[in-house]
Amino acid sequence: MKEKIKNMTILEKTVRRENGKTLKRVQDDMDVYGHCERMRSNPANYLTRSADKNLLGCSRLTGLRLSVAEFHSFTLKPSPSARNPLSPFTSHFSRRAAFTLAEVLITLGIIGVVAAMTMPTLIAKYQKKVFATKVKQTYAILSNAMTVSIAANGTPAEWSYGATSDEASPGSKEDLTYIVNTYFKPYLKVAEDVGYKNQGYHIVLSNGTTLSFFTDGNTTNNIYTPTAVYIVASNNKNTKTYWDVSRDYSQHDILYTVRKANNFLSFFFLVSGSGDITRENIINESGHGCNSNVAKNRRYHCGALIMNDGWEIKDDYPW
Repeated sequence: MKEKIKNMTILEKTVRRENGKTLKRVQDDMDVYGHCERMRSNPANYLTRSADKNLLGCSRLTGLRLSVAEFHSFTLKPSPSARNPLSPFTSHFSRRAAFTLAEVLITLGIIGVVAAMTMPTLIAKYQKKVFATKVKQTYAILSNAMTVSIAANGTPAEWSYGATSDEASPGSKEDLTYIVNTYFKPYLKVAEDVGYKNQGYHIVLSNGTTLSFFTDGNTTNNIYTPTAVYIVASNNKNTKTYWDVSRDYSQHDILYTVRKANNFLSFFFLVSGSGDITRENIINESGHGCNSNVAKNRRYHCGALIMNDGWEIKDDYPW
């Protein structure tokens, strides 16, 4: 009898132990399911927030406990040749889309066409802005220098423009050297004194602009009398004569004038003209107007047009 009771006790303990194991397996399976569902819904967020160092990998075929490194090796870096037992799960979030070579080439081609169509316009717009800014800057530099020079030397009507001559001449070396060194150079920040050549006197300002000085005048009874100073501001270091074909008064060069008979600020940009200075006159002035029908080396009034338009280059500017 005692033996039967003992056997019954052992059997009862065995049943309880086996039932406990069964319950534990059920709980583990439920844990696995919970982990799987959380990872299926948002695997990246689950990996970031989980504090468990041994995460559960999931499969429709088997439940498998994996370390973090092992989990990443299965889900984020699958071997293309190896058979992945977790593929039903990992394919849900680790598969990445890719472009074909043809799609990439077509995209690059479209980008190239768009760039080819828009880049010239953008470059031209930038160049116009740079040129207009440089014109305004040089105008301010020369205007300030003229104001100080007039205070020291009197008005342009009182200046000496050189000796008369029986030959039409843009000015001798001696006359131009005197004019530049007396009325201009002392009041400018000069980086380089190039000197006299090509019938003009040339200096380079500290901002990189090259200034070329020439004289002009009137001829009466075959006697030439200099009465004006032409100042050409060049952005490309041009030191040729102001009428040379290499000059471009709409993109690279600007012509300033100082006349014996006129207030220098009123006609600083103009070679000729009288009365009211209108935009129409600046554009259409015969011979020197700022329009595409005039040769680039004769568009002397383009500086006046830029100033008239508020130091901007408008759409009708002959760029």
